[in-house]
Amino acid sequence: TVGLKREGDTVLDWFARFQQDFFLNKKIDRFIKFEDLNLEMANVCNDLNLVPCELPKLKSNIRKSKLPYQSYYNSHMKNLVSEYFKDTITQFDYKF
Repeated sequence: TVGLKREGDTVLDWFARFQQDFFLNKKIDRFIKFEDLNLEMANVCNDLNLVPCELPKLKSNIRKSKLPYQSYYNSHMKNLVSEYFKDTITQFDYKF
């Protein structure tokens, strides 16, 4: 029942389960983190014996704020995200 809303679920319950079911899926052998996109893409190309290319930068000047993502969360929201997404945070070594 991956992706299906269960009785009594809030939207956050459903989304956290759906997202973690995807990101913790053992059938997926590699994830490319956006934070290291060019390096990780080059590694994938190397592993597949493809010539790496530089990825285009699209919409890179759209974001108005240069604040780090952590500043968008108050302590209550940090606690919610940390609890609901703890396995994904651990898997990808994210920090608040």
